[in-house]
Amino acid sequence: MQGVIYTILADMVIDNYGMELWNEVISEASLDSGGAFTAGVQYSDSELIGIVNQLSQKLSVPVKDLIKVYGEYLFPQLLKQLPLNDLDMSSMRSFLLQVDSVIHKEVKRIHPDAYLPTFDYEQNESDCLTMLYRSKRKLCALSEGLLIGASNYFSTPININHSKCMHKGDDHCRLEIHMDVS
Repeated sequence: MQGVIYTILADMVIDNYGMELWNEVISEASLDSGGAFTAGVQYSDSELIGIVNQLSQKLSVPVKDLIKVYGEYLFPQLLKQLPLNDLDMSSMRSFLLQVDSVIHKEVKRIHPDAYLPTFDYEQNESDCLTMLYRSKRKLCALSEGLLIGASNYFSTPININHSKCMHKGDDHCRLEIHMDVS
């Protein structure tokens, strides 16, 4: 996983809980990297799992909920790193439809070895968009959190119905995003 994911996670934990907790988590997670992350470097997915499991125990927050909160925090941080001139930022819907075709294409250009999830869409009525998420990492909770972060950024209230899930044996997650576009 790309190092930026770890550096932003460190920022979230330090901002909300302090450096002491971050240091405890890194120490107790027994990470191959030793917890020294660089944004442009690839790290093993197991490091993220180790950190999240330790955080979950220390904060008494279920892993899924913690990952979702992290996704919400992550969205504006990642957005700062995007070339917004290349994106249609007129609405949340327009933005989401560009994730694979523009954003992931740019990530692959900069980091050719990056493994990225795929997002396919079923375009329903103007206030609903169905996202089909596929990833070997099965971080659908992160996708939900990123959607909440996008909702906040675009001031577009949403409801998400997670009707299919890889954690329940499905081959993809189906996230029906109902947007309040009034």
